[in-house]
Amino acid sequence: MMDWAGSMESRNYAIRREIDTRNLFDLLLISLSIGMMAGVFLFHSWVHAKMVETGYRAQNFQAEERALVNDQEKLTLEEQTLMSPDRIDAIAQADLGMQPPRPSQLLTPVFQDIEHNRTTTLALANAPGVTAEARKPQSTF
Repeated sequence: MMDWAGSMESRNYAIRREIDTRNLFDLLLISLSIGMMAGVFLFHSWVHAKMVETGYRAQNFQAEERALVNDQEKLTLEEQTLMSPDRIDAIAQADLGMQPPRPSQLLTPVFQDIEHNRTTTLALANAPGVTAEARKPQSTF
């Protein structure tokens, strides 16, 4: 084997492995800084993705609301159309075979005069088993 060192002093026999705490501390600080920056970047990306997702959901809800309002307007119009008296008369005559009433078929309501049948006594005033003592109000003091 060939010795390329010119003399004993130029050889590296005195090199020993030592742990340099300052360099390790610097490495730790740099690693923590990079890790924190990566965490902040990931958090920012997550927040941005949630904002975009919320925007899309709001847009979908607005479109669904517009569709439901249109359906409500259509159903209200259909209800008004179905409830029209002309349409009901046409269906009654065409499908059910009904005819408009003749003047002899109309009945006028008869109202009794309530004033003539009115009595001045109370309904239970003279009921059997009720005494005058029981009709007096009780005082609770």
